[in-house]
Amino acid sequence: MVYHLKRISVWPVVKLAFIINGVIGLCIGSLYGLALTFLGGLLRMTGGEDAPSLLGTVAGVAGVVIAILVAMMYAVFGAIAAAVVVWLYNALAGLIGGVEFSLEPVMPPESPRPMMTESLPVADTVVPPTAAPEESN
Repeated sequence: MVYHLKRISVWPVVKLAFIINGVIGLCIGSLYGLALTFLGGLLRMTGGEDAPSLLGTVAGVAGVVIAILVAMMYAVFGAIAAAVVVWLYNALAGLIGGVEFSLEPVMPPESPRPMMTESLPVADTVVPPTAAPEESN
């Protein structure tokens, strides 16, 4: 079966791009923040008496702020880029046709068939329980 992808919904793609780019931005921003914190501590240790006393603290706070800002920037700009790309695809797919792809049905693996048990014969008559023998003294 041949199908044509004529249109893509923008909002689900934007949400997904926002989340994925936010996670990527948080990872990259954390690396930038860690590097900034490390360099601030290194400058504090090697600066001697001339280095401000709060340089390590400021570098640590700036590292956390950088990590958050980079994550937010990645998320927002990635979502905007995804929206533009989806909009362009929808516009061009209307003019020149969409992406063509083929689908092939996949048969699920056969499930084991339940074992058939033979039915047991049913007695036509009801057998009363036997009385317990009386004991004699």
